[in-house]
Amino acid sequence: MVLAKALVDKEKEMEVTYDKEKGHILPEIPLHEARQIMTRADFIQSYDHINIFTIDSHSMVRAGKRYPNPRPTELVCGADIT
Repeated sequence: MVLAKALVDKEKEMEVTYDKEKGHILPEIPLHEARQIMTRADFIQSYDHINIFTIDSHSMVRAGKRYPNPRPTELVCGADIT
């Protein structure tokens, strides 16, 4: 959940989250920063294997296909409800 919270926080900082041509733009964090956030680097690879997080060819980590619905994740991670 620590990395999920970091992704939610990163999304709050983003100016644009939707592009007409690309669609929704997910927040992403460089792999080396994600390892520091998780404190155990091996967790990120194991979560990548079960599609919770995705590591792309540019070593960027973002939510994977099995990532929970963003709204409940925001609630659990303590995001402000407006």
